[in-house]
Amino acid sequence: MFKQTIAVAGALVLLAFSVQVEAANRMLKNEAEFRAKIVGKKLTSKESEVLFNADGSYSGSYKSREMSGNWWFKNDRYCRSLTIANRDYSDKCQDVVFGDGTVKIGRTTYELK
Repeated sequence: MFKQTIAVAGALVLLAFSVQVEAANRMLKNEAEFRAKIVGKKLTSKESEVLFNADGSYSGSYKSREMSGNWWFKNDRYCRSLTIANRDYSDKCQDVVFGDGTVKIGRTTYELK
């Protein structure tokens, strides 16, 4: 009985922790949320900084090289074109996850300024 009680208590702790992590890291719902939380704000990471504009463009730098492109939504998912130092990269749709003062776009985590 004691082992079962410990197992149940452990499972409840893990469940509570996962709910807390989920609340802190939440997927973007749609374009309206992106506009409200991202557009017009400076995002910075170790290697880059970027500013998303209301007209669907963005600009900034990546490893001290000029970066720019356009963003849009397809089926409530963030998508972007990308040019770094005059080199075009393929269009990509990526996950956007909000954290506590951060936003993760694809593999890069930015601080919201």
